Amino acid sequence: MDKFALYIGVNVFNSAGTAVIGTTGFVVNKSNLLSGTLTVTPFRQIGAVGGTGGGPWTPQGWITMIPMRPRVFYRRDNAVFSGWSSGASANPGGTPSISANLNLTVPTTTFPTQQAHKGDTLGKKLDALDDRLFAAAIRKNKITGAISLWTAQTYK
Repeated sequence: MDKFALYIGVNVFNSAGTAVIGTTGFVVNKSNLLSGTLTVTPFRQIGAVGGTGGGPWTPQGWITMIPMRPRVFYRRDNAVFSGWSSGASANPGGTPSISANLNLTVPTTTFPTQQAHKGDTLGKKLDALDDRLFAAAIRKNKITGAISLWTAQTYK
């Protein structure tokens, strides 16, 4: 969310929940929403089409109140443990558009380890999901003025 829009990213599955269709990012016009009109621009199939190959998985809009451009969806790359990608959204207060994927290299991660839980007598573990990003936010350091992205990622 920023001054102009709310950004929502989703993984899309079939109605049975058994197959991945792809990923979608939505830009919701904030001023229209606050005046009672829902204006949503979807960006469908922005990566990991069919859940295979490289490209964005679990796109995340970020939270910031810093007036900045571009506004970006961040997501991990579906094919590699050392990649994130981003797509910039332009003109979110008007007619939004999105750029091609911009790839970023990050330290290599792994899938998280499933965890034992108290009272387990059957050897079943808690599902740690996967290595998707969540809770992305842009922050400005009040002392240095540096702007940086903060996010969390589940991994071993």
